[in-house]
Amino acid sequence: MTKQERQRQKLYKEWIDSIVLDISLSEHWRSLLSSSNYYQKFLIDSSSKFYFPDYPMSVVREHNLQFYVSKVIEAPPNLADDDCIIFKFESAEFPEIIDYSGN
Repeated sequence: MTKQERQRQKLYKEWIDSIVLDISLSEHWRSLLSSSNYYQKFLIDSSSKFYFPDYPMSVVREHNLQFYVSKVIEAPPNLADDDCIIFKFESAEFPEIIDYSGN
């Protein structure tokens, strides 16, 4: 992996938590994801124009970051709760960078 790739990977790792938090707290996104099909991916990137605060979207736009969010069935053990809808967040560029939220 090149130095530039490592730097981009670090950016994704730093910002995925903010994306998870913003979407998990957004009434619009919770509704959209809850009513979507399981594993239907929604792209969050520099062209995403709705229902995001300027921050962290300014970072997403500035660095051309891309994330996917979807509703999934499987959950990590800390979110395994029958009452939760699980959202999966992943880096489009580095698929190994993943986070979840229970809603």
